[in-house]
Amino acid sequence: MCHNVPVERTAELYGVNYKTAFERRHRALTMVSGYRDRIVMRNTVWVDETYISDTDLSKGYGQARKRGLSRQKLCICVAIDIHKNPVEVVCGHGKPSSARVRDAMSGKIAPGSLLIHDLK
Repeated sequence: MCHNVPVERTAELYGVNYKTAFERRHRALTMVSGYRDRIVMRNTVWVDETYISDTDLSKGYGQARKRGLSRQKLCICVAIDIHKNPVEVVCGHGKPSSARVRDAMSGKIAPGSLLIHDLK
């Protein structure tokens, strides 16, 4: 699963039939689904943002893409704590304010944690 091996190839490698390989993959995915939603970061937490172009055609279809940080860019807040727990959340369009970052990360960071941000 980590290397995108098809189910057919997995069944062949492990000497099981296709249905068994499919069921095992389904069980593994069911087990880990929702794992990221339960992560709460503690102690020291580092936060930064990354921006990607919003590909939603309902927003500005036919308009030229602006360069730099604009409202056409989708902001994704990424955080990691000292225990190597990663979390990412969509934080809206354009450059976020500190309050918007804090609201996006609410429930993901334990109270009393030290939050380190680049403030840019």
